[in-house]
Amino acid sequence: MTGQYDTPTEPSSEQNSVVITGVMIESLGQTKPWVNFLAVMGFLGVAFMVISGVLIMFGATKFDGGPGGMVMMGFLYILCSLLYFFPSVFLYNYSCAIGRFINEGKTRDLEESLSAQKSFWKFVGVYTLVCLGLALLGFVLAIILPLLF
Repeated sequence: MTGQYDTPTEPSSEQNSVVITGVMIESLGQTKPWVNFLAVMGFLGVAFMVISGVLIMFGATKFDGGPGGMVMMGFLYILCSLLYFFPSVFLYNYSCAIGRFINEGKTRDLEESLSAQKSFWKFVGVYTLVCLGLALLGFVLAIILPLLF
């Protein structure tokens, strides 16, 4: 595979140049099936959440006592499926770009794979921060609200 990689479009100094080794390519190749597996599992999870949400909303229409809460719960299931959809897309794009890089050896494909991986981890990081913030808010409210009433 030596010699089939694109040359950088910008000249770089010796200290900044990177040599792509066979070990790097092998590691990416071994990562690809796991990334693809997790992407597919994410998409399946999204599909099951959407189906569950629709079934919950459909089932809510069968109740005589008012479907409001159940319809809202079904809607929340569908809304929450978005939390799994976007990281699954990033993982899928990462897997595809790895495959293209291994098959064609183009620098652009390696850049796209790293960009998709960055997007995945950025999403996971922001999601984690939001969850930590909500957990902290819930903890504070759990302490303050009982004191107020």
